[in-house]
Amino acid sequence: MPRRLAPGIDFCMMVVRLCGVNEVNDDARRIFASSPRYTCGAAAAAFALCLRPDQADEQPRDPDPGVLQKQSFLRWCREQHLDLGDIDLEGFQIGNEHHVVGDDRFFYKVTFPSAAGYHVSISPEDGIEFNNSLPIDYLRRQALQTELFDVECDFVGIIGLPYRYQLLTRQQRVVGEPASRDAIREMMLSRGFVELPTRYAQGKENSLSFFDNNYAVFDLRPANVVEAPNGLCIPIDCFVTRLDSDTYQFLLGCV
Repeated sequence: MPRRLAPGIDFCMMVVRLCGVNEVNDDARRIFASSPRYTCGAAAAAFALCLRPDQADEQPRDPDPGVLQKQSFLRWCREQHLDLGDIDLEGFQIGNEHHVVGDDRFFYKVTFPSAAGYHVSISPEDGIEFNNSLPIDYLRRQALQTELFDVECDFVGIIGLPYRYQLLTRQQRVVGEPASRDAIREMMLSRGFVELPTRYAQGKENSLSFFDNNYAVFDLRPANVVEAPNGLCIPIDCFVTRLDSDTYQFLLGCV
């Protein structure tokens, strides 16, 4: 059985609700006014250079998942002056993975303490798995979403206590309404993607999943895809995984 996200406010619903600048404290406004130094992809690449090969691909394990990578990420953020201290999250809405607040240009997403959201991993041996992320998984996931759907996402830094830090990202605001399932399916098929059967869905129940020879995309649903005024459907919060020849062949066998 695929793992499911717990009930919560969906990111696209926040996009529709959050109009103008939310009421947040002055410290948060100061942080938001700064210009991020890294895209999520650039941050992932720079941080990966600081890791041993086994840490770069480390997967969460009980009872203390990825502790070495989390410690290394904290050190790297401090060296890069990306440790922003503590901020008051009053005014942020709480979703499945993030606290979210927006202004007229961007949305700012803060992961929960000691967490880095989720990601989907695929292998012929283990199948399709929905996992807790380590920092590099989270940054790579955001970077893949930008690479595939051209929605900019920057890594701003970390906030909170050192042993419970949270990742802060800034995502381009997309104006529109939640897209219908039919519109999502039409958009993905027109791009050459193949739809996976619903039994392989990851994320929320009744979400759509697709793949081509380079990417697999999960958790596409009206709550995560905006239909712009020009009719273009733009995924703004989904799980993108890069495929190699083995994982692509595995997914072909799932259809």
